[in-house]
Amino acid sequence: MEKRYVRRDGSIVWVNLTVSAVRDAGGDAAYLIAVGEDITAKPSSEEARRKSEYRFQRLVEYSPQSTTGRSSGCLASRSTSCATTKSFATPNWCGSA
Repeated sequence: MEKRYVRRDGSIVWVNLTVSAVRDAGGDAAYLIAVGEDITAKPSSEEARRKSEYRFQRLVEYSPQSTTGRSSGCLASRSTSCATTKSFATPNWCGSA
């Protein structure tokens, strides 16, 4: 599980925590082993990826050029502003009628 810890100086550390029970011959839990991995950079890199995707989507959305892409025979993206200003019909998207 991912957990957030706050250091004494107030900075935040994200940790991937894994805990396992070590059992004795009778099957009872004898003790626990815990491993913590510092993943502080992971949440910030995921946020950067989301922001980058958002900027790209806005670029495609408001581009005056026709911007399309196909993936598995389906239209993946288009420019709404181009469709509006050039009176292009809205194409069929994957999963839409």
